[in-house]
Amino acid sequence: MVQLLNIMLFTGLILLGVGYFVKRKEGKIFNITGYVLFGIYWIFQAPYFLKIADTINAVFCMLALPFFLYMAYHDFVSFKKNEDPRCLRFLAGWVFFAGFVYFLVEKIPFLTVSMIKICSQQTVWLLNLFGHNYSLGDVAYYPEICIPIVPTNEGISIILACTGIQSIMIFLGAFIAVKANLKRKIYAFLATVPVIWVLNIIRNAGIIYGDSIGFDVHITHNYIGKAGSLIALIVLAWVVFRILPELYDNIIGLMDLYKRKALNPER
Repeated sequence: MVQLLNIMLFTGLILLGVGYFVKRKEGKIFNITGYVLFGIYWIFQAPYFLKIADTINAVFCMLALPFFLYMAYHDFVSFKKNEDPRCLRFLAGWVFFAGFVYFLVEKIPFLTVSMIKICSQQTVWLLNLFGHNYSLGDVAYYPEICIPIVPTNEGISIILACTGIQSIMIFLGAFIAVKANLKRKIYAFLATVPVIWVLNIIRNAGIIYGDSIGFDVHITHNYIGKAGSLIALIVLAWVVFRILPELYDNIIGLMDLYKRKALNPER
């Protein structure tokens, strides 16, 4: 089942990439199929998040299929009416670039371990800079790939989600997909990706430090840490919109798709 889902995942992403690059109306067929496969993949991820009591991510997984079906519908409308809305082409490229790189890292153990190791080493370096004495444990592969930070009261480990790669790829994928001046894209990259990485290292170190002085890791990680990350992402999004107004226009275009005329506008 896992292999089938992985095939579905990467097939969907590749089809979205093809649809992004194909300028003819036939490219919309690739997008439609890609969205359906990608949405189905996320539905099957919801039970995992429910099992670990991560209700928020479980809800997002369940909403993914109706969202991508909605986008597939609009690509179908574009195909029938021979239209090419800029925001829909942008979305296909965004999902392809961000998703393909992220899932390559997630699905290939060597890349996963490398990413986690870099993040863990820098987290421990920051903690020890302030007089602590932490070190890295051996890489564990079950139930998921992780590197323990020792010693910690709660047995804290760094996993791929702790590296901030999801947020990084969301921004990076958008920068690649959007049609804008290259110089401003580079400015947007420098204003976000390094900042996300540094803030994430600080967040990891803060959670581990909180554990050392008796704070509940569940609260610091799931509530304080996630709230801080959300605030940071909102601020960074505002900065990016100032640098790349084209990105803002595309997102607003996606939100305004409901205003679009149906297949039979004369009725």
